[in-house]
Amino acid sequence: MQPVDFIEVNLFVNPIFPGNDILITELSEIGYNMFAENEQGFIAYTEEKNYNEKLLFNIIEKYKTDFQLSHEIKKIKNQNWNKTWEENFNPVIINDDCIIKAPFHTLDKKYKYEIIIQPQMSFGTGHHETTSLMVREMLNHKTSFEKAEVLDMGSGTGVLAVLAEKLGSKRILAIDIDEWAYNNALENTVLNNCKHIDVKIGDINLLQNTIFNVILANINLNVLLKDMPYYASSLQTGGLLFFSGILISDFDKLNAQAMNCGLHFESKQNLNDWLMCVFVKK
Repeated sequence: MQPVDFIEVNLFVNPIFPGNDILITELSEIGYNMFAENEQGFIAYTEEKNYNEKLLFNIIEKYKTDFQLSHEIKKIKNQNWNKTWEENFNPVIINDDCIIKAPFHTLDKKYKYEIIIQPQMSFGTGHHETTSLMVREMLNHKTSFEKAEVLDMGSGTGVLAVLAEKLGSKRILAIDIDEWAYNNALENTVLNNCKHIDVKIGDINLLQNTIFNVILANINLNVLLKDMPYYASSLQTGGLLFFSGILISDFDKLNAQAMNCGLHFESKQNLNDWLMCVFVKK
């Protein structure tokens, strides 16, 4: 991969909650793929080639009456992102039996499910509520993944695909539209000695009538609503669909579209203001 430069947007947000969550979701839809939260708001990064000042200012204008917002923008030369992440990335432990760690972490305790993630520019280290909710619910549905064919849509680092294999899935298709995510997921499948994960770069059009037992989609509301018919047609009868990347306030919209597509609500969990839902195709 050729070295690239980035645009850094430092957003000062008041109140931080739920301001950070809402704005991060909005920015992720226009190409920002790394976020670092702090006590004043957060810092967002996008490749310089993807930077669109008008789209950024539209988001700021949209929420300026809901939150106190100010920002700083600067260009960042290509740097050692691994070193940057190593200074800030701590292991994530979920349900006491799963740990998401980096290769440089040493452990004093053994965990049943150990996932190694080389932290780079990709979303999905387990720190964000949306990812940890998905991991937790996957662990609660372990038997559904045994010998299953799984789709991980918007796979990011590939963390959910890796967990699916560790839970016994026989074939996993991991898809992300972002090149950084694609390359990072490939790297992470090797780090975890995975043999059954096929990583692809692209979107919903890659499915081509493939049928899955389980579909994982941790993206954002607009994409989930748009692609719901494709998910429903790609899920076998009795199969499960795990949705995350949405706010609690989004549930009614998501549920209505799911029902329109023949999917039935099974359960939901939330962490702070974030929500994940499980649907079944009957």
